[in-house]
Amino acid sequence: MTAAVFIADDNSGDIDLIQLAFEENGMDPDYIIASNGLQAIELLKTASPALILLDIKMPGADGFEVLSFLRSQPRLHDVHVIVMSSSTATMDRERALKLGASQYWPKPARFDDSVHFIGTLRRFFLRT
Repeated sequence: MTAAVFIADDNSGDIDLIQLAFEENGMDPDYIIASNGLQAIELLKTASPALILLDIKMPGADGFEVLSFLRSQPRLHDVHVIVMSSSTATMDRERALKLGASQYWPKPARFDDSVHFIGTLRRFFLRT
């Protein structure tokens, strides 16, 4: 299973906003969606995404557990992982980066901020 973007988030509204932000930037990647951490781990056993957007607070396994799994897999070790969360706690950010996240993105309150951020991710796609 191959996809450009893997999104793991238990909030379907946030997933819809992320996909709309990609669309607003003229990008139409393939997606693999996981609605909880356990599902994310299971799907990542065979998926080969170019980019992973990972929520922290999810049922089953949290984003930190998923990130630990990702970084233990040689095939996925170098995939760019952006941890996204409504948490602005410094300890969450530091933990995510220590576990190997490429970036920590606090989920913005304004859609325009999401569109701007997603626009910075264009470099991860072969087709836009």
